[in-house]
Amino acid sequence: MSSRNNYWSEFSLSFQGYIVTCLKIQEGFSQTDVGELLSMDQGSISRLEKREQGSDIYNGIILILHVYFPDVSIMQFLDPEFIQEFHNSFLDKYKPTTYRARQLNERAQRLISDSTKIKKINFRLVNPQKKLRSDHSENNQ
Repeated sequence: MSSRNNYWSEFSLSFQGYIVTCLKIQEGFSQTDVGELLSMDQGSISRLEKREQGSDIYNGIILILHVYFPDVSIMQFLDPEFIQEFHNSFLDKYKPTTYRARQLNERAQRLISDSTKIKKINFRLVNPQKKLRSDHSENNQ
C-alpha cells in the first residue's frame, strides 16, 4: 500500500468549454492515449498529477472520468454497459461536431470492449459551482 500513488495519474482536460478530469491506473496506455480519448486536441491537457486514492483499486486499468457540466447538478455512476448510451447522449446533447468526436466514441468503445484490461469505468456528472451559489440568485446584479 505504500507506493500506491505511483499507479494513479490525474488528467484535467478542457473539452468544448467543459472541464474533464480523468483518473487512470497505468499499464498499457500512455498519457496521450487517455488525453486523445477525451480531448478534441492534445494540447488541451492542462495538468498531470500523481494522486493517492486507494479505495477503488482493481487489476489492470481503471478510468474514473469526472465530467463537469455547467447545468447538471446530479451525480451519476454508470456501469460499462451503459457507457455507449452515455456517449451517444453526450455527443447528441453537447454536440462536439468534429470528426474528432467520432474518434473519441470509437476509441472509447474499443477500450470498453476490452474487458480484460478495464474492470470498471465510472462517469460522474457533478456541478460544484451549483452548491456554492445555491443561496444566491445568479442574476443578482
